[in-house]
Amino acid sequence: METAKLVTNFSSNIVLFIAFTAFIIFVFGRTDSKIYRLPWYKVIALRIGLAFVTCASLLNALTLSNPEWTEVLLNLGLAILMTWAAVFHYFEFVIPHRNQKTEQITELKISHAVVKKASRKPRKTALNKK
Repeated sequence: METAKLVTNFSSNIVLFIAFTAFIIFVFGRTDSKIYRLPWYKVIALRIGLAFVTCASLLNALTLSNPEWTEVLLNLGLAILMTWAAVFHYFEFVIPHRNQKTEQITELKISHAVVKKASRKPRKTALNKK
């Protein structure tokens, strides 16, 4: 029974570490993220809080901590919750933002091509006068 508890806690902490790391990247990874519209002290507080939990989950996994079943269940629940939050954030914010950027780049390329084509009219010089 102790082995099952140890393996469950280890797995939960690894999943927590991965989910929190992904969440940090998704939230803070873009310079135009909505998080930067918040006051600086709220951004710093969120970064510190996420960093502490991420590091703690990694340390728990690396040290093979073997807490009581109540804490193992808590870690398992948090791992499931944070995995859901990271996946949700990815599909709701990261992918649409990437698609929007791709559309904007495509529009810019098209408008650039139109301007470039319009500016290629032959100039009248002494050599090509008709």
